[in-house]
Amino acid sequence: MRKKILIIDDNNHLSLFLEKKLTDAGHDVVTTMNALSAFKILEDYTPDIILCDYFLPNINGDELCQRIRQMDSLKNVYLAIMSAAAHELDLDPSSIGADTLIAKGSFKETEALVFAVLQDAEAHGHGHPELGRIGLESTVARQLTKELIAKNRYLQTMLDSIAEGIIEVCSGQIVYVNAPAMNILGKPQDQLLLIPLPTFFEGPARTQIETLLGSDAQDSILIEQSETENWEERILSVKRLPSCGESSNILILIEDVTRRIQAEKTLRDSHHHMEALVQERTADLKRANEMLKQVQKLEAIGTLAGGIAHDFNNILSSMIGYMELAKLTPSPDKRQFYLDRALQVSNRAKDMIKQILIFSRPQEQEKKPVLLAPLIKEGIKMLRATLPSTIQINQRIPDQSIMILADSTQIHQILMNLATNAFHAMREQGGMLDIELDQEKIEPGKRPPAFNLTTGEYARLTVRDTGHGIDSAIVDRIFDPFFTTKGPGEGTGLGLSVVYGIVRDHGGRIHVVSEPGQGTTINVYLPLIDTVEPTKSEDMEPIPKGSEHVLFVDDEAAIIDVTKAMLTTLGFKVTARQSSTEALELFRSQPGSFDIVVTDMTMPHIRGDELAAELLKIRSDIPIILCTGYSDLISEEKAREIGIRQFLMKPLSLGDLARAVRKVLV
Repeated sequence: MRKKILIIDDNNHLSLFLEKKLTDAGHDVVTTMNALSAFKILEDYTPDIILCDYFLPNINGDELCQRIRQMDSLKNVYLAIMSAAAHELDLDPSSIGADTLIAKGSFKETEALVFAVLQDAEAHGHGHPELGRIGLESTVARQLTKELIAKNRYLQTMLDSIAEGIIEVCSGQIVYVNAPAMNILGKPQDQLLLIPLPTFFEGPARTQIETLLGSDAQDSILIEQSETENWEERILSVKRLPSCGESSNILILIEDVTRRIQAEKTLRDSHHHMEALVQERTADLKRANEMLKQVQKLEAIGTLAGGIAHDFNNILSSMIGYMELAKLTPSPDKRQFYLDRALQVSNRAKDMIKQILIFSRPQEQEKKPVLLAPLIKEGIKMLRATLPSTIQINQRIPDQSIMILADSTQIHQILMNLATNAFHAMREQGGMLDIELDQEKIEPGKRPPAFNLTTGEYARLTVRDTGHGIDSAIVDRIFDPFFTTKGPGEGTGLGLSVVYGIVRDHGGRIHVVSEPGQGTTINVYLPLIDTVEPTKSEDMEPIPKGSEHVLFVDDEAAIIDVTKAMLTTLGFKVTARQSSTEALELFRSQPGSFDIVVTDMTMPHIRGDELAAELLKIRSDIPIILCTGYSDLISEEKAREIGIRQFLMKPLSLGDLARAVRKVLV
């Protein structure tokens, strides 16, 4: 009689061979190579006989047989399981829902066994097979196959013994679950295989699972599973594991973390309770707290001080030079040009010193309407001048009108503390520091619960770094006073606790997002108000002249411009170089061309003291003047030991420079 037969075997050659033989015998044959496609075929096709290989991709034949027996339309299908390792498996076919076991041999032997199965199905049908296990007499048990099967069973035992559930998903459907995953999902294996994973969840939890399966993210997500039969709500941690090799299958790690989360919540609640108790008793510590703030300010200033001094002295040198040139030039146009330039740099100096003094000086906290954009920009200027070039600072301040009621000193302190913290996280490898200022509206019913903000409009200051990030175990502690991950002598642990106190005092909130190796983003929210304000200012001897040839070296273009103009105005011939390396090469090529060398101390590649030592090796009698805005690497005594004739501190006035040059040339 003509039979409808489904062959499931990943040996394509055997499948095609059997298909031809069975088709020639008048049977209707469909073939497929894996369990997933077989399951899809069986949704619309009901065969009389299924020939299923034991070892298949994704789901093994024994698991597929059990799943087939769950389908109402296939309860009576005659099911034969086939394997070339039938001897080694020692399998009772009825234990997996199969009617018979075929031990695969050669193609011809397997063909004969298949036709024997067709006769058994015709004569006895499902449930009353006569054959049981056939073909074993033609095969021999192989030791290596036995060992591999034993190893596979051992690994399966290990996977079933771990605490975490493991689920493998292929084309959206579950193809493997270990015992803990069955316990978590509350269903046996035969009710889980070949079912889409999201269907075991409802509402937002299902959406979360679908999103996880659809992305490459390997983040853990927490989902609240709908109430169980015991009316207990469960929290599950679900994580997508990295894919292995070329497999497109998705591995999911699933764990019931209800108890852990509850324990953490209890711990947090008791921590908050303790905090509340401590806060009740801190009123009398207010003055001590203000002193701690001041100590921390000085700590931040200490971190930035060297860079501030160097940058500020460069500004002063340009400013003094331009003003003295304005005094000497007979041209009204040139005089106006020099005075305008002097005014520009003097305003920069004034603003910088104002910020330093405001930041470092203890003051009564007085909240006034403050435009945030200029304040943040000024802070960024100071940071650019003080942080190393390995830290790239990016600013984004689209809205210049953002105004809050605040103490400007403390707002400056917030930025400095967050930025210096970010610098510490990036100082070894460098990185990017992003500073953004924008506004955000918190609408009724849409406020983020973590921020605990009231509805309204807020200024949002974001400080983002690409540093080493913060471990989740300590992220809740970073605002605690004296808590620090820095080494001894690198910080007091007051910075972020001071920031936290200032923000709270201004009616704002802080939100931290960080992950080890992924950097840190800190958002500071401060309530907006409406209003505006601006500022401006200015300030200004017979001098010895000369005609000698001066080699002037400084890495600051403005300093070169103004100093060259000053010395040229006095009659000197000046050759200037912005690179100390270029200056050394020039001097090496023509050492007799110069009467004197004037060099800056802090420069890239070769410092001023090192350059002086090299120049003196080439020509020991060359007079050298060393200038510095700030350096803890050189002093007047050290300079004289090297052979430097004169040591000048910036800013350089025209008179001081001319007298020093004249003095060393005598």
